[in-house]
Amino acid sequence: MSFHDYSKPKNGRFFNNLGFARVSTVNQNEKSNDDQEVFFTQFLDQKIGEGTYELEVIAGQASGLIVDREQFLELEEKVASGNYDIVIAEELSRFSRRVHAILLCEAAEDSGTRLIAINDYVDTAEPNWRQASFFASLKNETSCKQTSQRIKRSHRNRFMNGEIFQCEIFGYIKPHAGANDAEVYKDPSAEAIYDEWFTRLEDGQNYRMIADWLNNLEIPTGPHCRSNIWSGRMVRRVTFNEILKGERIRNKRIAHRVNKTGRSTTKKAPPGHQLSRIVPNLAFIEPERYDRVIRLLKKRNAKYKRSESVRNDPRAGIPKRFTRFPGQLCLCGACGRLFVFGGHGKRERLMCNGVRDYNCWNAMTISGPDVAAAVSNQIREFIQNIEGFEDAQAKEYEQQRKSFASKAGDDLNVLRGKLVSNERKLVNQHETLEMVGASLSIAKRIVELEKEAEGINDAIYALERKVEANPEHPSLDAIKKEADEVFSELALDSVEFANIMRKAITDMYVLPYRLVDGGHVQPRVIFSVALASFLPDKHADLPLLRVDGAVDLMKQPVRVRIRREVVAMVDKGMKQAEIATELGVTKTEVANAMALHRCMIANGVEDPWIPMTSVDEVRDYFKRVRNSRFEFKPLDGFEVTKHPHD
Repeated sequence: MSFHDYSKPKNGRFFNNLGFARVSTVNQNEKSNDDQEVFFTQFLDQKIGEGTYELEVIAGQASGLIVDREQFLELEEKVASGNYDIVIAEELSRFSRRVHAILLCEAAEDSGTRLIAINDYVDTAEPNWRQASFFASLKNETSCKQTSQRIKRSHRNRFMNGEIFQCEIFGYIKPHAGANDAEVYKDPSAEAIYDEWFTRLEDGQNYRMIADWLNNLEIPTGPHCRSNIWSGRMVRRVTFNEILKGERIRNKRIAHRVNKTGRSTTKKAPPGHQLSRIVPNLAFIEPERYDRVIRLLKKRNAKYKRSESVRNDPRAGIPKRFTRFPGQLCLCGACGRLFVFGGHGKRERLMCNGVRDYNCWNAMTISGPDVAAAVSNQIREFIQNIEGFEDAQAKEYEQQRKSFASKAGDDLNVLRGKLVSNERKLVNQHETLEMVGASLSIAKRIVELEKEAEGINDAIYALERKVEANPEHPSLDAIKKEADEVFSELALDSVEFANIMRKAITDMYVLPYRLVDGGHVQPRVIFSVALASFLPDKHADLPLLRVDGAVDLMKQPVRVRIRREVVAMVDKGMKQAEIATELGVTKTEVANAMALHRCMIANGVEDPWIPMTSVDEVRDYFKRVRNSRFEFKPLDGFEVTKHPHD
């Protein structure tokens, strides 16, 4: 079929044509789109005739691999409309560099529209257009792949030669754009900053605390950062950059195309793909110290790692440190699991995570803001009113410190002995390897022993730091001052307050309680507070004094509120009617108060609220336990009857 077989336009008056022009990147001259439009006009003038058609052009700048770009979606919509006689492009790759170009040709054929890719000799009016489009698409895909491989090959070679030094971080000065790693040099003023940075990490500070310290010192974030303010995420990223120990790493991650959209994302590179280059002139931290701190951080933060199981996680991508207090801290007193926000569908209430899976019977919910307010008030009141701390507890503290130093010395001797034994085993394994030659089992054993030695060295270093710290006895005034700043200046729902409380509270349980004469099951929060948490970090690792507290979240019935007064009046000989009038309650409520008092005497308890420790005690109250799916499964080793506060 020749071009002139299209002698009649669809509207009977003139040909309505659509041109598509594209450039790939911002580095290309957009005038190329105008050049392509001129090319379309010259082609159509020659084939159809000047003045016999109208030409609408869609032009833009985007990669041909991306199929969800605005211009391509607009093109697909207009082709499907069937309102055009001819759709034209310089090459099929201008439409798309993927198989979607062939699908576009088929859509044009379905709508009775002629599609022409001039330089690829693709014309849907010709019977062999499919073969031509297949070859053109294959050529485009192959060309993209080969170009990518050539670029990667060049970059790998240049990296190993010390070039491609990109995106220098804080502390490094790049004298000119093409500088190699021999020309890049360290900023002398950053030496002390990085040394203190890693010291703080060793002392237990988190990334957010270090970010605040850097911001207070007005340390710049680096020439390639979008933000001028340090964040915890930024601190972590810099900390894990191996260049700080004098090693450049490339290809930790590789580009990966999402086929649905054509856009690129990154994923971890496979083993053997990563490149490494030693540059001792750029080291701020000694390699041994750097590796030790990184291992320490990974071990310290391992408990915060999200589960690798596939599930719907509503907090995916949200750091746990952004959880409000008491989130990520409050535990169930029945099974030991976390209390999580969202109890019974309410954002501000927390409930046991095991209840959702029918693995716990403690189906109570608590109000997060109420718990935060009550706990903080109780801690503040205790600290401000505590007396005799220095006289009564200083001696005990010194005993604890001496005991700690003695035990630490014994532990250090044990660890050093293990290290000597490990070194002896390593020597033996190496000698055996030299005698027998290559052996996979011996090589594997050597690797295991080397990792074991790293762990022992880390433990020795950490314990030595604790012994060297040797903090003096904390003063009560210092504790009061620090605590007052925490509770006066920080909002209860702030991240900073939550972080401080997670450090201060060593354990926190929600326990179910019930009145001795029956009724509703209601919660009581029991917790322990380490006084050292309100002092500088040097006190954090010693076994300092701990105080216990409890917060009642129960709704107190009338008989509970008036019990003591009723008992006192009865002992004075007053009648129940007189007591009711005196207290402004009914005679029935007075009688209920006395009945509660007699029940307490019969059970030998002084507190009308008694803890619920088994499912049998609450079977009549929580319907969940009667569900066929219910099976009580406390966490391994957790027993409510052995709770430390009981």
